[in-house]
Amino acid sequence: MIRVLFVCAGNICRSPIAESFLRRRLLERGVDDALVESAGLIAIPGDVPIPETDRAASAAGLDLSTHRARRLVPAMLGPGVLIYTMEEAQRLEIEAMPGADPSAVHLLGGLLDPPQEIADPIGGSEDVFDQCVRLIDRSVAILARRIEPAE
Repeated sequence: MIRVLFVCAGNICRSPIAESFLRRRLLERGVDDALVESAGLIAIPGDVPIPETDRAASAAGLDLSTHRARRLVPAMLGPGVLIYTMEEAQRLEIEAMPGADPSAVHLLGGLLDPPQEIADPIGGSEDVFDQCVRLIDRSVAILARRIEPAE
């Protein structure tokens, strides 16, 4: 089974959007053996996406209505989990956690050309949120093409 974990700060904007995009793209490709999750380094468990996130996600055809924030804990970093962060500092923080495999921790925007961080849109305009969603979508599209369906 393929396991992918997206991580951002609060798990109420970027990582749930990435999670939702990857689930959709994998189902479209017939990949049904993947576990796709998200978490936040400073998440408050149970928080819901902020209204700006809901609006931008909905505009992109995503439904985050059932999403509830989770805080990243070392148990989520087990063997075989591919971890994608939004910012380089997040990647470095996770690499230093007990049980983390540094070779499995990547910058999601690192898949883009040129590689880039996906900045936190909180406090930004609708355009900032929409740009964030587009960057996540482009990055996840590349990631989804690299994940093959089970035989």
